[in-house]
Amino acid sequence: MSSRLVQRLSAEALGTLILVYFGVAATLAATGGSLGVAAAYAVALALAVWILGAVSGAHVNPAVTIALAVRGRFAWRDVPGYLIAQVAGGVLAGLLAWATCLGVGLAYGTAILALAPITGASANFARTFGAELSAKLGGGPAHWGDLWIYAVGPLVGGIVAVFVYDVLVAGRPLMAPSARPVRPGTAGTATATPA
Repeated sequence: MSSRLVQRLSAEALGTLILVYFGVAATLAATGGSLGVAAAYAVALALAVWILGAVSGAHVNPAVTIALAVRGRFAWRDVPGYLIAQVAGGVLAGLLAWATCLGVGLAYGTAILALAPITGASANFARTFGAELSAKLGGGPAHWGDLWIYAVGPLVGGIVAVFVYDVLVAGRPLMAPSARPVRPGTAGTATATPA
């Protein structure tokens, strides 16, 4: 197998991974509805074609590969490799998307299991406040004096986590500019702007 073919097959697998990962992750997150899922697939496909189109043609779909071969626009000898690369990229993307969702859930669940006996394991002020208010309205006890820790703890933990991720994982400088305005209607997604 030539190094050029290996490069094309790798690009095809990566392109399919990009397409499938973002689409499946959007579906699993289920925050954007059908339009959000469609947009995720559209952006992922555009990204795969833009980045990898010059290398492999970015078919990223067995039907496209076979259709091109039927019309004589793609060599039949390369079809099996492309199909295997596309399926491998799709399977890897699906597993990666599930692992991402599972990992986030397991991390949060582990924290709850470890801290529940001591603190009630709320890492969300809104959840704690809502539960306390419901308890009080229902005639039960409310622990208003302890509420501050549920505001401060997750806030400090979140800030520390972002710094640790930025510096240790993403390799950003410790004192990087922090001006990242959030545009209205973007559900909390930040867009970086140069400082």
